[in-house]
Amino acid sequence: MRIAINALSVQGGGGLTFLRNLLRHFLLVDKKNEYLVLAVESKVEALGVHNYHPNLRTLIYPSRGWVTRGIWEQFLLSWVLRREGIDILFAPGNQGPVIYPFPFVVFIQNVDPLLQGVKGYPLSFLFKRRISRLLMRASIHRARKVVAVSEYTRQLMRRAFGYPLEKVTVVYHGSPEDAQVLAGEERMALQSLKASKPYLLAVSGMKENKNYEALIDAFAIVCSEVPQPVKLLVAGEIEDRACFLRVENLVQRHRLSTRVNFLGAVAPGPLRALYEGSEGLVFPSKVESFGLPPLEAMAYGVPVAASRIEPIVEVCGDAALYFDPEDPREMARTMMRILQDAGLKKTLVERGRARARLFSWERAARLTLDLLREAA
Repeated sequence: MRIAINALSVQGGGGLTFLRNLLRHFLLVDKKNEYLVLAVESKVEALGVHNYHPNLRTLIYPSRGWVTRGIWEQFLLSWVLRREGIDILFAPGNQGPVIYPFPFVVFIQNVDPLLQGVKGYPLSFLFKRRISRLLMRASIHRARKVVAVSEYTRQLMRRAFGYPLEKVTVVYHGSPEDAQVLAGEERMALQSLKASKPYLLAVSGMKENKNYEALIDAFAIVCSEVPQPVKLLVAGEIEDRACFLRVENLVQRHRLSTRVNFLGAVAPGPLRALYEGSEGLVFPSKVESFGLPPLEAMAYGVPVAASRIEPIVEVCGDAALYFDPEDPREMARTMMRILQDAGLKKTLVERGRARARLFSWERAARLTLDLLREAA
């Protein structure tokens, strides 16, 4: 069987981590099928598809804006797949080819198009969201199989589109598999972080739904009430420049420029070191479909303080402390509990490691392959 994987929409963050791990495990657990990955050149190395493998080929396409890419996917992708002799397409970007259809399995891992009443976003974002919603709706009705990244996402699809729950399979992301081994790269990165300790860590791309402005307000409260000179390190690509500028200005207003460091995108090895050197992960997001950073933190033995929203509670269970993402004071109190209560921190670490073991990239790959075989 020949399987195509459309990775053209992948940018960074959890979407990139998901595809990189899934592709790796496809090749580990499946020695029979052939894989064709469609990717933009700038993401080939990050996806891990630049190395030779007898069952893997990569088609490189120029980087496109979402409009050009969407038109290409709807009108030309099917022709390319037929030319390449593909049996089934895996579409992890919320949508598949519906205008000129081709057999596909769609994976829903971005819930933005499913949500109503979004405020404070530019018109360009709302227009993109509307188009994405229309294509998502058409895709889940045309797809041979529909996969959701969480039960929360599955329920949203029913509420938004009336789509039957029994037709959606939930396939969770996996937890990091290197949690028991610390390589030389990570050890060196940990040494370089000693000057920043103690610090709290935030991991996610810089954009509106990640709620960084509330996080900075909360951290200002922490700095005023905690005697130790704690810092906040932020690891994540700047996806929304306007959002970053607002957050940066807020840091200046609170006079926290020596306490808050924006690190930008961080490679997996140094990122792991950031996790393990931190006092805890703070995850203040208002909207998520899964929430990979809290799962990574739990696997690495790091206590988690996170927003009390459905997908995060679904993933973390009783292994995290929760706060209202709209309440900076409650967020600050939760952060201070992690900084000041050693017994609580130990309990969260133990629960987190146990919770993280429930999530496996190998299991995710096997479940997805079963669905692709059935669909083909």
